Amino acid sequence: MNYYELLEVDEKCSNEIIKKAFLQKIRQCHPDKQGEAKKASELIEAYKVLTNFRVQYDETLKQQFKQCFDKLIVTCNTVKYQCEQCGEENEIDLDEQINIIVECTGCNLRLQIYQQ
Repeated sequence: MNYYELLEVDEKCSNEIIKKAFLQKIRQCHPDKQGEAKKASELIEAYKVLTNFRVQYDETLKQQFKQCFDKLIVTCNTVKYQCEQCGEENEIDLDEQINIIVECTGCNLRLQIYQQ
């Protein structure tokens, strides 16, 4: 799970939306309110990275996606690929979908596919 998913925000959202999402989630799981300390520390890390190092983090995500989905085999309406990060074999039936997001079943990395 990446930091955007952890905070449940879109990757193109503003820093203000990230801050609001962080504050809402940290209130729910703060250790002082019987929440999980591990979850709170993950949220704090996500917030710090997305507010201070967002450009570098986004670039890292792009590189992970590229490595994971570097080898795609497309036949008719089926896409087969092996995730380079975790080695999981994946297959997707595209049917008539024009724009889909593919998620590796092994490591949750995502790929967006457009059909023309």
